[in-house]
This record gives sequence, structure tokens and C-alpha cells, in this order.
Amino acid sequence: MPVVAKKATQLLIWQAPISDRTGPDGRNGEQMPSLKNVRVLVVDDEPDAREVVAKMLRRCDAEVVAAGSVSEAIQEYLTQRPDVVVTDLAMPERDGFALLRELTRLNDLAGHPTPTIALTAYARPEDQQQTAEAGFAGHLAKPVNPGELIGMVRRCASSAL
Repeated sequence: MPVVAKKATQLLIWQAPISDRTGPDGRNGEQMPSLKNVRVLVVDDEPDAREVVAKMLRRCDAEVVAAGSVSEAIQEYLTQRPDVVVTDLAMPERDGFALLRELTRLNDLAGHPTPTIALTAYARPEDQQQTAEAGFAGHLAKPVNPGELIGMVRRCASSAL
């Protein structure tokens, strides 16, 4: 059964439920890569969307902490020290770009960069360019493909270690 998350006027549907036999490209027959011992901070103001992404990552054995705002994400970041951050861009008060700026400032102080992935409904080439120029390690469009999410988190975690 598909998982559905509602956000304002937007309906996000993750059509492909994750099974233990779903591969990175969404096809059956190949195991999803393991994210064991990878700590991921998931940030989204929409609880349903946040939980869907967290479940995708947990199914691959990632250690997931979730936050519903930039302020909450900064607190979790400081206590959990994640290997990768996955954040929605369009959030009230402060957006994903503000989170990235704050994480960059903290990373500069600590000397340990944390790859941050933008997760957004904005999928035009210019949106991808904007996130790349801002310093995001990756850009994933909603609705997110589980294989793309897992693959990008794995690559980012590997580059951070």
C-alpha cells in the first residue's frame, strides 16, 4: 500500500513501498544497500513526510533522528552529530537554505563538514543548480524514490568518513 503525505496544497505519494528485496533502482531482486552505523538527521516541517523518509532510511538500518524545524534540527545536530542531513527546503520561519548556512558555520568551527541533501518539490534544473551553488551535497525531488534516497545518503556518508 502506498504511503501518502500531505503538505499544504501538495499531495506527495510514494508509490513504491520498500520491501527487503527492492534494489536501488526500485526493481525487485537486488538488496538495498545497508546504512548500518550511518547517523542521519531528517528535517521536514510536515510530520508525515518526515516519517516516510525516516522509515525509508530505517529499513536500511540507518540510525535516524528527525526534526520538524531548523531550530530543532540544530539542537539534534549538536547532540547527535549525524553523518548526513536530509532536509526539506520549504519550511516556515527558516528554510533548508538557512539550515545549511547554520550547519556550515558549525562545521567550520568544528572542522568536520556534514553532507546535507536537499529534499524538495522544486525539481527544475535551475533549482538543482541553486542547491548545488548553495553547498548542498545532493538534490532529491519529491516524491522521493527510495533507491535514490538510500544511494545518495550512502554516497554522502562514505565521503564524510
